[in-house]
Amino acid sequence: MASPSASASPGASALGPPSSALAGGRRVDRTLLDILPADIDGVPLQPDDETAAAIDGLPEEVEAIAIGLYIQPGSSTADDLAIANIVRLRAGVFDETWFRSWRETYDEGACKVAGGIAPGTAETRIGEHDTHIGSCKGAVHTYHVHLVSPDRVLSITAAGERRFGERVIAGLTE
Repeated sequence: MASPSASASPGASALGPPSSALAGGRRVDRTLLDILPADIDGVPLQPDDETAAAIDGLPEEVEAIAIGLYIQPGSSTADDLAIANIVRLRAGVFDETWFRSWRETYDEGACKVAGGIAPGTAETRIGEHDTHIGSCKGAVHTYHVHLVSPDRVLSITAAGERRFGERVIAGLTE
């Protein structure tokens, strides 16, 4: 697997306001994206605050969220794409039961758009990160990583032969 062409993100937060308040004391916090690669093969990371702010039904345990997209500019049907979702959890929330429930719920939502969940999950190490991989119909995959100090969860929905999901995880700067 080729490594991401990425310098560390110049700070996705530098592209606009870093955060805004949501219901329930949660907020969109673009600084969560700062650990992601700035680009993958020249496809830049684009924050998506609107989508992050519009998500209903986030668990109470989530303190903040950010969404970043890797989609070729000008393409509405990109073959290679990754949608990275990062949530920061309230202190003391994370455990394996919570993480399993998060992955199952995330995969149901992500795979619904792709035609449903396909059989098969995997666990592997990508870069320095233990990674859970789910499969959707339509050759879409989900990736989940637990990041600590503070507790955050990175969940990615990705498609395409260039394996952007894996490359985002390999390029994490922490």
